[in-house]
Amino acid sequence: MCEPWYQMTGPTETEVKDILMKKYPSHERYVTLAMEKEVEKYSGYGSWRGFYTFTEKSLCDTIDSYIKEEKKPQESIEEKANNDLKQTMEWINSRDDKDYIYNMFIKGPPENKGFMWCDKDGGRRKWWTEKESKGLKDVTQYVLNLGWDSSGYGLFMRKLQNHIINKTL
Repeated sequence: MCEPWYQMTGPTETEVKDILMKKYPSHERYVTLAMEKEVEKYSGYGSWRGFYTFTEKSLCDTIDSYIKEEKKPQESIEEKANNDLKQTMEWINSRDDKDYIYNMFIKGPPENKGFMWCDKDGGRRKWWTEKESKGLKDVTQYVLNLGWDSSGYGLFMRKLQNHIINKTL
């Protein structure tokens, strides 16, 4: 006995795209991405029965998640800086070496260097004391982990420095 046709054959890539584009006419990019993800994971779309039973829902869920992520409001750089400033200050103030971190920011990097390009080592005949140096390295890692890299790092470190100077003086 032969299997029914809908279990023996499945939709082509073009047919799947046509079906999905009827549901998501303005999201061709997401349709294409979801289809690529499906093929990568399962090597195809299955039979017609499997497609309408399982695959179509999986594709639609993936596309819906892409659309939802797109509509999530993006935090402006100013909002990110203010939120991260608050978080970083809480982190600094919870540390035992916070006074050395404050001293490091009040002193600031050597003239014409900036936090990014200054020597971060400390000790005798160095710009930073050992403890300021450790604080700078810890703050640098913390700030990089928040996603502030390249010129954003310099911008955020100066924002942090200005906040500490204005708070303590």
